[in-house]
Amino acid sequence: MILKTKMETLKCARVIINNSARATDKLFSYIAEDVCPGMWVKVPFGKGNTIVDGMVFDIAEEEENPKLKEIYSKGEILLSEKQLKLLAFMREKYLCTYYDALKILLPPGAMSKKNRGFDGAGNRKIQFAVFNPPLEDNLEEIISYLNRKAPAQARALDIVSQVEKIAIADLEDFAGISRQAVKALEKKGLLTICDFVVERDPFKNLEVEKTHFLKPTKEQKEAIDYINSSAKAQKFEEILLRGITGSGKTEVYLQAVDNVLKMGRKAIILVPEISLTPQMSLRFASRISFIFAPLENIGIIVIDEEHENSYKSDMTPKYDAREVASQLCRLNNGVLVLASATPSLKSGYRAVKGEIKLLQIKNRYNNANLPEAEIVDLRYEIMKGNKSFISGRLKEEIEKNLENKEQTIIFLNRRGYSTFVSCRSCGYVAKCPVCDVALTYHKYNESLMCHYCGYTMKNPKLCPECKSKYIKYFGVGTQRVVEEINTLFPGATTLRMDVDTTREKMSHHKILEQFKNEKTDILVGTQMITKGLDFPDVTLVGVLAADMMLYVDDYSANERTFQLITQVVGRAGRGDKKGRAIIQTYSPQHQVIKTAKEQDYKTFFAKEIAYRQKTGYPPFCDIVHIVVSGENIELVKENMAD
Repeated sequence: MILKTKMETLKCARVIINNSARATDKLFSYIAEDVCPGMWVKVPFGKGNTIVDGMVFDIAEEEENPKLKEIYSKGEILLSEKQLKLLAFMREKYLCTYYDALKILLPPGAMSKKNRGFDGAGNRKIQFAVFNPPLEDNLEEIISYLNRKAPAQARALDIVSQVEKIAIADLEDFAGISRQAVKALEKKGLLTICDFVVERDPFKNLEVEKTHFLKPTKEQKEAIDYINSSAKAQKFEEILLRGITGSGKTEVYLQAVDNVLKMGRKAIILVPEISLTPQMSLRFASRISFIFAPLENIGIIVIDEEHENSYKSDMTPKYDAREVASQLCRLNNGVLVLASATPSLKSGYRAVKGEIKLLQIKNRYNNANLPEAEIVDLRYEIMKGNKSFISGRLKEEIEKNLENKEQTIIFLNRRGYSTFVSCRSCGYVAKCPVCDVALTYHKYNESLMCHYCGYTMKNPKLCPECKSKYIKYFGVGTQRVVEEINTLFPGATTLRMDVDTTREKMSHHKILEQFKNEKTDILVGTQMITKGLDFPDVTLVGVLAADMMLYVDDYSANERTFQLITQVVGRAGRGDKKGRAIIQTYSPQHQVIKTAKEQDYKTFFAKEIAYRQKTGYPPFCDIVHIVVSGENIELVKENMAD
C-alpha cells in the first residue's frame, strides 16, 4: 500500500487591497518574501496583473500553490501588530470592510492616489468642503428635494451638514460621489470649497506658560492613587470618573498621565469638542510633553466628557471611539478612564452592575459652591406680554453682571430648533402615542412624524389641550439672540460662538482668548460652550428655551438635555465669585429640568434608567439602523424582502 505524503506548505503574505469595492473585501495571498505584517506593498492584481497598493495583514501558511504571485515592491511598515489587531476588531464589530478600517487607522491621505500638495514649510494643503447653513430653516427639505433629483448631492450635503467641514477627498470616499457633485453644491450656495493648511504644530506660535501641579484635594488624591496603582499593575481596567462640574477632573488626568509617562509608557487624551482642543492642549503642554503619533506601549487613555455623542462616528466605518479605546487599552494592558460630570446612561449602568470601577469627586475644588440655579416659566412671560428671547429675570441678572463687570454666558442649542411643535401658552408638546418621543415637524407638507415608528399626524393650528393659537415650531438661532441682546444692552460687548463663527483655523481658540483677555461681557453660543471651559469671571449662565433639547425625536432626549443643562450651568462660579444660572423653559415641572437645576445626577439616573428599562430602550437593547437605497423603488422593495 502506498501512503500519500502530506502536501508541503509555504508561507504566504495575506494582503488587504487598497480598493473600496465590497468584492475585494477579503485577504489575497501572495508569496511571502522579506515582508512582514503592516508593510505597505504594491502587488499585481486581477487577470490583467494591474499593479495596485495594499497592506500585508499577516503571514500565514497554506498548501503549496504554484499560482501565487510575487509582491511587486515593498514599502514602509505603517501599522504595528496591535494596530492590525485593532483593525480586525473594528471590521468584525462594526461590519465594515478591511479598506474602511484601514482608512481610519492610516494617516489622512496615505491611501489616496490624489496629490494633495504641500506648502514651502512642509505643511500639507488640503481642499475642504465647509457647510453653509441655509438662511431659512429648511435644510431637511433641501436634502429631501435633492434626494429625489440628485441623490449624490443629497448624500454629500447630509454628511457636510453634520460634520461642518470635511476634506473633499474624504467626502468623495465616504459619500461615494464625484467632484462634480461637490461643485454643484457650491454653486447652490450650500457649501464652500476652500484650502486649509494642516500645520504640523498648530500651537507653535503660542506662548505656553509653565505651570505646576496643584495640591489635590482628598477626593482627587484618592482618584489619582487608584488610577496610578491600576496603571502600575499593567493590567487592563476601565474606570468611570464622575466628578461634579468644577471638581478638578482635569487635574486628576494631568497627574495620572504624568505618572504613566514617568513609567516609560504612553498616554492618549480624547476630547469631544473641537472648541476644547486648544484649551485642553495648552493645559497639557504647560505640564508635560506628548507625541501626536500612533503610539505603542499605551499605559492610559483618558476620554474627557465621555457622555458625548460625538465619540460616535456618523461616517463609515460607524465606530464608537470609546469602544475602540477600550480595545486599544486591552491590547496594551492599559487603563481606560471615562470621565464626566454627567456620565452616559450606558457607562453609569455598567458601573452600577460592577462591570467598571466607579470613582467619584462629589465636591468642587477648594469647596467652592455650585451655582444657584433658578427656573423661569416662559408661559408667564407670554402672559405678561414679553415675547423676547430674554425673560425678565434673566434681563435683571445680566444687568447686575454688567454693573459688577462680571461675565455672562448665554446658551442656545441651535441643533434642536425647528424640529418639534409646542404650545407657548400651556407647554403642550406633540408626541408619538407609541414611542413617547416628540414628533418631528415637516414644513413641506405641514405634518408631524415619528422617526421611529412612522406615526404621522397633521400639524395642528390650535393647541389640542388649551385651544391657544400660540402653537408653533421653534425657530431661533444664536445670531438672532445676539441681535436681541445688542438691542436690550446697547453698551455691552458680545461674542458669538457657533458653526458660522468658527470656520477658520484656530477660530475657537481666538474667540475664547478674546472672551478671556478682553473681558467680553456676554458670550452667546451653542453646545461647544457647554463643557470644559474654565473662566473665573463668568458668574452668570442663561439657558434659553431648554425645551429645544427636551423635545426632539430621540429616545435619549432626556439624557442629552440633563447633560447639556448641567454642563453649561457648571460654567458659572468657577472662581472666587458666586455663580448663578437662569434656566428658561415652558416645562418647569419636568423632572429633567428640575434635576438639572439641582445638578442631581443620582436622582436623574435612577428615574431615567427605570424609564429606559420599562420602554425597552438602550442600554437594555441595541438599536440597529438599516438603510436600503436605490433609484428603482420596486427593486429596492424586492431586495429588502430578500
